[in-house]
Amino acid sequence: MTQTTFGYDSEQDRLWMMYSSDQPRIWITRRLAQGIAGSLMQLIEKTTMGLAGDSPGKRAEIEHRMAVRETPDGAVRQYPYQVRTESKEALHAQGFVLCTVLNANIHSGGGQITFGSEQGQVKFDFNRYDLHVWLRAIRMVITEANWNLSPSLPAWLDEPLLPSSIQNLLNSPLPPDLDADPAP
Repeated sequence: MTQTTFGYDSEQDRLWMMYSSDQPRIWITRRLAQGIAGSLMQLIEKTTMGLAGDSPGKRAEIEHRMAVRETPDGAVRQYPYQVRTESKEALHAQGFVLCTVLNANIHSGGGQITFGSEQGQVKFDFNRYDLHVWLRAIRMVITEANWNLSPSLPAWLDEPLLPSSIQNLLNSPLPPDLDADPAP
């Protein structure tokens, strides 16, 4: 998968995506993000394999949980969950193109997502693991933008990355006697 970086420009009220340091960043409007929230999520749910008794949403949730918590055999672990800021000058120095078309071809093994602009197309090929990592990253920037999309993105995209047993441990109050000297 091509490394991508997402961000939000509050002055433009647009998300941006960078996939190469020598290419302009791609503006993603709220309307286009809405397409990701609706149509792309439906495609993912329809193409997720799993137990026949589970709903498409439940199968996608399980697949997503596995993708963001585990690294498939032979895959390089991805860590896209970094938030950083950059100066306005650095942000605009690379230039931008407005994405006007989003096409997705998703299947049980992965798929392609193509962003189109007046300057051409940028196509990303994904396996299922990379697709979920990418969606998690774009979800973070949509949350940062405070865009309340309708339909909203599925709740499983907001699920914490840590297993519940570790979350419970981290969220439990500390014992009051941690600093006490141990009994002889």
